[in-house]
Amino acid sequence: MVNSQDVATHKEKGESSTQKRKRGPTEMKEITRARSEVQKLVIQYNELGQEIGQNATKLKSFIGTTVWFHVPIIYSDWPTVPKEIKDKIFELIEAGFVVDPRSKKTIIQNAGVCFRQFKYRLTTTYVLPFLDDVEKLKFSPNEYSFIDQQHWTEFVASRLKEDFKKKSENGKEKRKKHKNFESIQFVDAGSISCGSSKEERAQLLTTRLLGTDYDQLLLIPYNSRNHCTLVVINLTKGAAFWIDPLKNRIDPDVTEVVKRSFNIMNKKKPNWRVVKVGFLSFSTSNPSTSIDKEVLLKRVVDLEVCM
Repeated sequence: MVNSQDVATHKEKGESSTQKRKRGPTEMKEITRARSEVQKLVIQYNELGQEIGQNATKLKSFIGTTVWFHVPIIYSDWPTVPKEIKDKIFELIEAGFVVDPRSKKTIIQNAGVCFRQFKYRLTTTYVLPFLDDVEKLKFSPNEYSFIDQQHWTEFVASRLKEDFKKKSENGKEKRKKHKNFESIQFVDAGSISCGSSKEERAQLLTTRLLGTDYDQLLLIPYNSRNHCTLVVINLTKGAAFWIDPLKNRIDPDVTEVVKRSFNIMNKKKPNWRVVKVGFLSFSTSNPSTSIDKEVLLKRVVDLEVCM
């Protein structure tokens, strides 16, 4: 069993961070592009003050990527992150987007969610599965090679403490026993809808998927042939569902975008299921208010059990 001392020891034995992979995630291109563009992306808002449209999806993706690069993972939680870092995140966002100044509080809150989800993904995907293999814990994953070596070492050490592992196991058991509405996350339709290239939509979808919690369902509205449908993805199980009141065949444009997203994450091709669930009617700006979530969750969970 690996412990925190093992990780620190390997660092002391001369494992230099220069030996790490030099390729960062492709999302870094979004930051560079946004900061260099003369024309900023304008964010639109609905009557509730919520960001809507394709640029809103890009903003959410950008927030997550900015957090990855500028907030050290050594902070225990979002409240302990210095105000200076949070202000810097908002400055970077304003450099690439035209946002309502009143939305700063919401943006910072979203950044906090991204920070928690990022650390959760690092823990569950790249630390806990390799507790008996110190070699795989020495360096950050290829896709996150921008993480400072010392920060990664401290992060891994904190995850190897007995109290953290016990807390993690308890949380996992609770999630298995109580799958509820919190396991559903609705996202902007722009993540997969037409209007930009398949590759760009796949990149946006990838960022959203990487931000989901363990076994969480990502629900994405999609307008297909003049009627409402939903795409539901469970990244943990590699499952995708086409929620359609008419039970039509899956739109090939959607399957291609999802497939490319899974390829980016080095995941196997997702297993698709078509699900018929009554009548769907929702606004793309706020879909969660008009969908029978109880029926939807039950149908999808039943199918997941059979997969």
